[in-house]
Amino acid sequence: MLISDTQKFIFIHNPKCAGTTIRQSLMEFDSRSNFYWEFAEIDGLKIDKAHMPQQIFRRFRPDDFALLKNYFTFGFVRNPYRRFISAFNETHQAIYRQSKENDENLKQYLEKISTFAVQLDKKQLNGYNLKYRHCVLQSDMFIFAGKCNADLILKLEDLGAETEKLALFNPAIYENSRGWLQPKNTKPMELTAEQALSPKAIETIKSVYADDFLLFNYDTDNLAV
Repeated sequence: MLISDTQKFIFIHNPKCAGTTIRQSLMEFDSRSNFYWEFAEIDGLKIDKAHMPQQIFRRFRPDDFALLKNYFTFGFVRNPYRRFISAFNETHQAIYRQSKENDENLKQYLEKISTFAVQLDKKQLNGYNLKYRHCVLQSDMFIFAGKCNADLILKLEDLGAETEKLALFNPAIYENSRGWLQPKNTKPMELTAEQALSPKAIETIKSVYADDFLLFNYDTDNLAV
């Protein structure tokens, strides 16, 4: 999350969608002195301020949430399979690195990531369980009470072409976006969804993220991602 009062925009930081890179590039416009970073508590529950679903944002900072009506609001989405794999790798960095060393470590990694996927439960993906903070539903990052609060939702897979759309909404952000498109920001993963996930894991992801596949027009049967 990043809010600019000078440029009147809100960037929704959807986890594992190049949000950190984009957010860092936009920091010159930040009007909250990096407030939306690190962690906070609501009724004794720890939350990740950088990646707040709409329901938490509304409860945590109602005044800022109200700005969604008046400020240009945008963010990125990603293929749910790729995003899940990236989320797992983020929170299991050691086993991910070790998986590249030999076949045995790769086998353990594949078992671990599929087990993690099979255990996914929508009830745990609401932003209040830090173990799954990178796995929250993408639809919940943009939609509250049946209403989409984003003016523009872009697909990470086609970052260059998608970013061109920003020129129609906010020239300052569009000009700033050149910094997002550098090759150094690209970190491709070696395994496709079909290679990384067991059939049961794939079916679980299809079910849990059904709304994300549908709303953001991703093909549940395309496992070559």
